[in-house]
Amino acid sequence: MVLTEFDEKTFVEGIKQESINEHIANMLN
Repeated sequence: MVLTEFDEKTFVEGIKQESINEHIANMLN
């Protein structure tokens, strides 16, 4: 699987978003 520069950015943003969502979930628990 080859990641283009755009795909890589999108992938990193997705991971960041996931981390933020997890953080919020932890705060609510």
